[in-house]
Amino acid sequence: MTTEHDATQPDKDRTGDRRRQRGTRSRQFITRHAVDIASLDGLGGISFGRLADDLGISKPGIQTLFRTKESLQLATVETAREVFVGAWLHRPQNFRPPQSTRTATRQCPSGRKRLA
Repeated sequence: MTTEHDATQPDKDRTGDRRRQRGTRSRQFITRHAVDIASLDGLGGISFGRLADDLGISKPGIQTLFRTKESLQLATVETAREVFVGAWLHRPQNFRPPQSTRTATRQCPSGRKRLA
């Protein structure tokens, strides 16, 4: 026998799953931008306020996802590692690093140049 509460439980589970997925996507979006900032200004250059301004997200929204600046910085380092490993594993077979890193720059979303 199914009670009314049991019948509504699957809907609540799906809603919770969608929230988690949205939170995961938001965290990835934020930390990817934080990696760009850290590559230029170091981990100390990352702040809730700067990310909120750059991405058009509320500062409390970012704080809800990460709670502390340290947590944000650790997530940024992990994302940077994932980006680096992914780029290294998916490089062309005939890849040769540039002779000078000064010639290997690219434009980052904030408009500044950074090493590629």
